Amino acid sequence: MLNTNEDKSQAFMSTLFLPPPPQSSVPQDYRYPMLEAQWSTITKDQLACTIKNLSPYKAPGPDGVPNIVFQKSPVLSGYLLHLFNAVFMLKTYYDPWRESMMECGFLTTVILCKPGKADYTMLKAYHPIALLNTTAKLLLAIIAENTTYILEKHQLLLGTHFGG
Repeated sequence: MLNTNEDKSQAFMSTLFLPPPPQSSVPQDYRYPMLEAQWSTITKDQLACTIKNLSPYKAPGPDGVPNIVFQKSPVLSGYLLHLFNAVFMLKTYYDPWRESMMECGFLTTVILCKPGKADYTMLKAYHPIALLNTTAKLLLAIIAENTTYILEKHQLLLGTHFGG
């Protein structure tokens, strides 16, 4: 039985956060062939579709902005479109979004109970939820969509690839 908060947090860390994978067998100086893929600008339609597909009441990140704000405030879309495209044109990433992703070297994470578990003294009865600022999550969803499109177009995924 774990009694101190320190012992409990160490148990959660070792159970829920796996160690990094072993070093790759690919040589460090390996030169990958250049991919002839163009990263297109984000369109109004793409942004609108991504916003529409957000879960409206999903837990917001550290910024406290729920997804429903974007869904009920279409005037924000024009500003977001310019902001997101500027990220790629200027080749930069907004510092507060980056900071929301990292806290003490880890993603900002909360531990939640899994519903319906018989024994909540077991570590496997919990799961971690990583919190990101909502605006950053929106941009990352668009990046994931564009990346998937490029990978599929150039047949860079294995036939057995499934999911994220």
